[in-house]
Amino acid sequence: MFAYINEEVVFETITVITLVAFIAALSRSFFPVRMTNIFCRQDVAQEDSELNTELLSSLTKSTTPGNYMKMFVICGQDVAQQDGELNTELLLRFIQVSAPGDWAIFAGTHLEKAICLRILTLIDGDIQVGKVSLCLYAYNNRTICMLKEHHSQKSIHNCVEALWAFSILETFGFSNWTSIHGLMYDKSQCERTKLILGEDQSGYADFIEHAEHIRPGIPLKQCINNKSLLKDYWTTTGPDFMRLLNERSYEHGLVVSDMAFRSMLSAFRNVDKCFHIGSSAKVLVEQSLIYKWGARYNYGDICDLLPMQFKMDGNRKNAASNAADIP
Repeated sequence: MFAYINEEVVFETITVITLVAFIAALSRSFFPVRMTNIFCRQDVAQEDSELNTELLSSLTKSTTPGNYMKMFVICGQDVAQQDGELNTELLLRFIQVSAPGDWAIFAGTHLEKAICLRILTLIDGDIQVGKVSLCLYAYNNRTICMLKEHHSQKSIHNCVEALWAFSILETFGFSNWTSIHGLMYDKSQCERTKLILGEDQSGYADFIEHAEHIRPGIPLKQCINNKSLLKDYWTTTGPDFMRLLNERSYEHGLVVSDMAFRSMLSAFRNVDKCFHIGSSAKVLVEQSLIYKWGARYNYGDICDLLPMQFKMDGNRKNAASNAADIP
């Protein structure tokens, strides 16, 4: 006779073992890391003990390419919509499209994160690299990461949150996910970020000037104005947003690798791999923003990465792409 195996229990056990190994590895890292209230804390006198060796070995095995799980980047929705319950729906959608053991990064305002925390279980402690803290939460045999003190104001900040989370996870050996997916309220949001982070943005002004679905006047003026703000970061293919992201990351004590960049870009550029709830109303909102302001094409979001404009306090405000009319 064969013993009955509860698959859910097995997956939960694997998840816990992986997390224990991940946290144990932190204590051995030479990076400037602070750990607080970690449930598996090891005495410094036992750093070279057999137990720590075993845990580090477990981490190495769990992070061998091919053994990784999927990673999802969830973009929160304004709590003004449906009393914030869209954020709960995004977590439920995550459960639908993922499997036990998979991971997610939730990016959003502090209020959007607070909605999610009602149903998440904190894995005791936070991880700090430089000035950035990352918290891990358990949810239905999956792991969700959130930045602790830094929160998004706009779509471009979702990209920053994801980049910083990927960077911290990579520091401790978590990087080669089997696949990376955006998870948004509607795919039109991913279509927007794909253009904001486009490989060649040099022709956006010309596009705005001749596009029939963008009103004449203000969008082009805004594009030209934003381009002038980015003159020190301008290249033959448009604004050097990678340099801007590098600078803002370094100011917060993070050195971001090419792999972390690729992981972030994979989530926000790959529309085909993006999961969503789906909303025709959201599509109409996106179309309106394009018509009124040339959103996606006017470099306004990239301007929010400039030193004097960069804020990660999570207080939503009008994006540079739909700000007040330029006279």
